[in-house]
Amino acid sequence: MMAALREAGVEVLPATSRARTEIALAKTMRNLATAIDEGNAKHLTGIRHKSQVEMLNLMVRSAQYDQARNVHPNSYSDQEKMHEEAPTAETIDFVKFPEYRMPGRDIMSLANNVSNEPGFKQLAARLLKVGKYSDDFVQIPAEIGEAFAEKSARLPPRYRDYRIDGAYDKRRKLKAMGIENEAQLRAGLREFIQYRGKGPKADPVKELERSFIGQKLGVDFFPTPKPLAERMVEMAGIKEGMRVLEPSGGNGNIAEAIRDAGVEPEVVELSSGLRKILEAKNF
Repeated sequence: MMAALREAGVEVLPATSRARTEIALAKTMRNLATAIDEGNAKHLTGIRHKSQVEMLNLMVRSAQYDQARNVHPNSYSDQEKMHEEAPTAETIDFVKFPEYRMPGRDIMSLANNVSNEPGFKQLAARLLKVGKYSDDFVQIPAEIGEAFAEKSARLPPRYRDYRIDGAYDKRRKLKAMGIENEAQLRAGLREFIQYRGKGPKADPVKELERSFIGQKLGVDFFPTPKPLAERMVEMAGIKEGMRVLEPSGGNGNIAEAIRDAGVEPEVVELSSGLRKILEAKNF
């Protein structure tokens, strides 16, 4: 499903990730504007809109997924690590120019759906010649895909196809940038990755805590509010040089108050989920 969304030019992110993405995007656009003004971005001078930059970003990310699957075909964890690495010139070798491709069976179904619509008889016939009753992917000639995307835009959604619409939209944006083939696209993206901005790094503790929202953690997890934890440590008279045990670490609020008092506590926690949070806080 996520692969289909990426292919259609859609990326679903939580709010914090979207915020980091927007910061990185703003930096990228500023870097590109400077490079274009200074004559350093030879293949990207046609960039005019934020949506174009977003599309190029998504193409690079998609190429990173393809590269990771190619390099580590049998290791999902290694693939995930590779996703977080900066893209390289080799990554761009995995970029494909957007084409009108879909299973032959879907092409046949699409053609039959529109065959009785006014003005679609000839176009449907051309699609039927391309398609075949198979799940194998078939490439639709660009002129047919473009004609279908433009003509079907006035039809109800049930007569359209997100793969054709997505390829048409990408090709239109690329053409506006002066990019009309795969060689030009890869040349542009090799420049593009030099100017990509980076957003602030995610706080691993906050990411873990958010991931556990709505889950049952431990048999008796009742997190101590931080002000109360600080008051408890103060009343306990904890000072540097002491050895302190926190026997039920939870999410670490009390342990952090102990640490702030100058003592690194020994921490015990039965819940594996809460242990991950404690480990992320270096307990």
